[in-house]
Amino acid sequence: MYAGEIVEYGTVEEVFYDPRHPYTW
Repeated sequence: MYAGEIVEYGTVEEVFYDPRHPYTW
């Protein structure tokens, strides 16, 4: 999640557990 919005694709769970998303780190 970045700037309060979902980035690129997927649900919150997918984005949260996807290490390819630097926004979650």
